[in-house]
Amino acid sequence: MDLSLRAGNHTDFSDNAKIDDVARAQIARYREVCNVYAPLYRQISIGTYIFSSEAERQQFSDVAYADVTAAFESYLTHWDRGHKLVIIGHSQGAQMVARLLHDTFDANAALRARLLVGMPIGFDANVPEGATLGGSFDHIPPCTTDEQTGCIVSYRSVAVGDTPTNAFKLPPGRRAICVNPGGAGRSGTPLVSVAPSKGVSGIHVDTPYVLTRGFYQARCLPDPHGHDYLEIAEANAPGDQRKPFVKLSKYHGGLGLHVLDLTLPQGTLIELIAKKLAAARDAR
Repeated sequence: MDLSLRAGNHTDFSDNAKIDDVARAQIARYREVCNVYAPLYRQISIGTYIFSSEAERQQFSDVAYADVTAAFESYLTHWDRGHKLVIIGHSQGAQMVARLLHDTFDANAALRARLLVGMPIGFDANVPEGATLGGSFDHIPPCTTDEQTGCIVSYRSVAVGDTPTNAFKLPPGRRAICVNPGGAGRSGTPLVSVAPSKGVSGIHVDTPYVLTRGFYQARCLPDPHGHDYLEIAEANAPGDQRKPFVKLSKYHGGLGLHVLDLTLPQGTLIELIAKKLAAARDAR
């Protein structure tokens, strides 16, 4: 996301070092299970969300979305080989993904049949209270099993002891989708967490990434305002002497764990895609 406080779209691509860092952190590891195609688009600046009117935000959003749809159409024209599709985005990218899924996949049964999973993460994709369709998506339900395909994995993560912000407005009668990528677990399911070693403090790491299994756990919790969320906590297994590479207590208030929505469960998300791919192959 463009971090400037001016309102508008990011248009200066002369130095993409920060964009590259985000790509390495959020999407590069998915090459374990997918061919990765990441569009470079005119993102909306943070200042747009703070200082612009709703009409102006929509105008700038349309510019960003035009780039995303053009990138997807270019993929279908030049690189598509008929494979299953994983559509993933975070924060503003999740808004773009949710819009693309609604406008393109919801309206096209052939594309829906190829959708392995949609992952608009860090954004309140929603459904009507008590329903699985009819909110953000007309024909694409939230995933209920690891093997289900053609479905949605969406959540906003919150550190244990914190509460979600209402940064994203929900229409009346809607609830945010929360799908735990580790599976349904009332007391929390273990996560495989992956982060670039650059920026990890307190731990000496010689590799480009740091990975930890089962140090963090997650569960979906309801919110009285409809912003259901994924609670992240340390598992605190007896005898576990590992140090946290993310101290959850530092992420209370404000946007909370938002910047880490894709990091703390990243290994689990990759494993989930692998499970869905295996299920899709078995179903042929």
